[in-house]
Amino acid sequence: MLVGSSSRSYRDVLSDYDVEVVVTNEYYSMLTDKDTFYENEEHQIEFLFFSEDDFKAKINSCKDVEHWPYEECTILYDPQQRMDELLTPIIMMDPEVREQRLKLHYFEFLFGAKRIERTMMRGNKLNTHLVTSQMLMSLIKLLFLLKYKWPPLLHWTFENLNEMNEIPVELKQMMTEIIIHPDGKLANSLIQAVDNLLTDEGADFHYIKTDVTREISAKAFRPIREKYSVL
Repeated sequence: MLVGSSSRSYRDVLSDYDVEVVVTNEYYSMLTDKDTFYENEEHQIEFLFFSEDDFKAKINSCKDVEHWPYEECTILYDPQQRMDELLTPIIMMDPEVREQRLKLHYFEFLFGAKRIERTMMRGNKLNTHLVTSQMLMSLIKLLFLLKYKWPPLLHWTFENLNEMNEIPVELKQMMTEIIIHPDGKLANSLIQAVDNLLTDEGADFHYIKTDVTREISAKAFRPIREKYSVL
């Protein structure tokens, strides 16, 4: 199957062809390490092989990168018509985990947004940009999960955000502006914009922010924090 930017609408001249090949466990066991990944530099094609068991392990992976590529991949060759069966559970999102992650990433987003101004006042530009970047990473995960989509690889965030017309243009613009010019007031405006979006989507967990902090910090939430937190 073809994955990555070459399988997306925003493919450009710099995109190479990332081809993933799923084979039987028996066949994979006969491959050398060199055979499991190789490149055709002339045609900008990379081939990566997975055993069937290893590919199925993506279903329960807590890493977004194990799910996102398959939302819009292109099946190139499937003589036994099995790829849909393999891909569907990888693409599917557990509703309960999604709800927990929305709260977690919202908390992380607030954690960063409320620290930007103080970090700036301390005068360290590196810290300021790191805090701002981490805040946006949490927000990106929040926004995509809110729309039942897997968060993309960072280097394709802009393109994937642009395809989500449900996210207000003003919010996207603020995200770009704040990473270039971190600003405490802009961070507060971003919080308000995110709160408005959550309300419009029918969420209510953000109404009482101390309750969010209490729930995320609780012992029972530790497994979710350890799996999915960006802090």
